Amino acid sequence: MSSGKKREQKRKNMSAARSKVHAAFHNIKTVGDLQFFGDQMYRQGVHDAVERTTNDRVVMLLWILHDKFRWNSKERMEKLLKESNELTEAVNKKLVSTKDLCKGLEDECGLKITF
Repeated sequence: MSSGKKREQKRKNMSAARSKVHAAFHNIKTVGDLQFFGDQMYRQGVHDAVERTTNDRVVMLLWILHDKFRWNSKERMEKLLKESNELTEAVNKKLVSTKDLCKGLEDECGLKITF
């Protein structure tokens, strides 16, 4: 994305955030309301940052697979994304944990992952 497009996107994001603040502002009557609104804005910011970071990591992983391991098949990459989305849903539903996945990788591949 060019720097001009990035600036334009930032302006749109700021405009949307400003609109949210203005829309919610008239509902703020107490300090508790203000605290609640601040907490909501903070959580949204954290959520957005996590989503951007996750998306960046997925793109980097796909690029490494393409560039270093010659994954040149669109179908193969789409299958990886599909499987990743399904596994993410399973983790979100608490059907499996990342700790379980790390243990499986260690047991089956000898790859020990620590955080």
